Amino acid sequence: MPVSNSSARSTCVGRAQFDRILASPTFTDAGRARKFLQSIVENALAGRRKEIKESVIAVEAFGRSPQFDPRSDPIVRVEAGRLRTKLLSYYHSEGSNDAILIELPKGGYVPQFPVTGDKPTYREEFELKVRQHRSTSYRQIHRPPRRFTLVYKSGLYKAL
Repeated sequence: MPVSNSSARSTCVGRAQFDRILASPTFTDAGRARKFLQSIVENALAGRRKEIKESVIAVEAFGRSPQFDPRSDPIVRVEAGRLRTKLLSYYHSEGSNDAILIELPKGGYVPQFPVTGDKPTYREEFELKVRQHRSTSYRQIHRPPRRFTLVYKSGLYKAL
C-alpha cells in the first residue's frame, strides 16, 4: 500500500518529537513511562491505532502475560496517569517551545500529535493545575470527611 507524502511527513515529525521527549532529562530515569510512551507512539505511527488497547499495552510495555485481565490489575491506568503527569512536566520545562505535542487524552491510550502555535496547551493546563493546588491548603487535602458529630447531652451521646 503506497504511503502518501503528508502521511510520511507527519510520521517523521511525530518520530522526531518522540525522540526529543525520550532524550529529555524528564524521561531519562522514567523507565515505565518510557516503555509506555514507546509502545503507544510506535503503534500509532505505524498505523496500528486500533491495536492500542489496555491489554496490548500491558503485554508489550509492562511484560504482563497474554492472559492479562485489566479488571484485576490497574497497572496501565495508573501508569497512564503518571505518563500524563510526566508529559505535563516535560512541556512545562524543556518542551515549552515545542511546536508539536504528544498528548494522551483521558479515557484512552491513543496518542494525539497536535501542532501548536507559540504556546503549547500543556503549559497552560500545567499552570492551571499548579494554581489550583496552591489555592488548596494542606489541611483541606488531608482532612478526612466527617460522617457525623457526637453530642453529649444529659449523660447520652447523640449523633447529629
